[in-house]
Amino acid sequence: MHWSRVPEATFVPGIRLLLALYSLLGRSAFRLALWPVVLWYALARPAARRASLDYLTRLAGVCEGAPRPRFRTVLRHFAAFAESLLDKLLVWGGRLDALRYEVHGAAALRDALAAGRGAVLITAHIGNFELCQVLATRYTAVRINVLMHTANTARFNAMLERRQLADRLCLIPVDGISLSTAALLAGRVDAGELVAIAGDRLLTGAAGDFQQARFLGAPAVFPIGPYVLAGALGCPLIALFATRHGEMYRISVEQLAERVVLPRKGRAEALRALLERFAALLEAECRAAPLQWFNFYPFWSPPGGG
Repeated sequence: MHWSRVPEATFVPGIRLLLALYSLLGRSAFRLALWPVVLWYALARPAARRASLDYLTRLAGVCEGAPRPRFRTVLRHFAAFAESLLDKLLVWGGRLDALRYEVHGAAALRDALAAGRGAVLITAHIGNFELCQVLATRYTAVRINVLMHTANTARFNAMLERRQLADRLCLIPVDGISLSTAALLAGRVDAGELVAIAGDRLLTGAAGDFQQARFLGAPAVFPIGPYVLAGALGCPLIALFATRHGEMYRISVEQLAERVVLPRKGRAEALRALLERFAALLEAECRAAPLQWFNFYPFWSPPGGG
């Protein structure tokens, strides 16, 4: 099953209740109240449970000291995801002061923007990408345009939009990058803005939209869209991850290319080199924060497979 066909599981009243509990009694009470919800989710969503166990098993196979792949660990994996939703709401609600974080590599982003043009940020469904707002408001003072598929997260995205206080983060719903979307983004990059896109989910399963890279010990498919977009815009490509380590978030910034060039001859090789470097960075993040990667679908299955 393609990830975009996974039905949304957001229960808005429940999220609001847990958020109110956090506001009244703090994070410890929130975490305690999560466990019945997490257990229900694990039992009610067998596909997500199997995907989590598959990921944890693959991680344990390549990473000494990784959590043992068993049902208890799957519950911890789901609990980490639920807590990341809380942190997303805090970020979008302007409550960055409720989170502790440290930034590594911010100079790479500032240097890339020094010429007055923008850049493409490539990220993943790991940790809490919404902390990119930290970079937008406190480090770069530019707007970040986030490309995202919204069809199966409509209710949760509606909650985010109602809570958003800042104007530095702009969500752009997409099912694919059309000519009109590319023209819009080109104008924004020329104006010095940032464009963020996930590098670990295919917008479509169409042939030519992806390449394979080794990830956690086996070939997996990754979209080529972020690299094609950066090449078309003629701008820097920068990897950005924000993962929780204990009570602290670590925001990591690394430049993949000062300017993405995809020559007609050798285009596939140039794409593969960028993609493999991103996959290696993502694997390193998974090794360092093993319960923080949140792709609960058959990631290693061929596009369109079950």
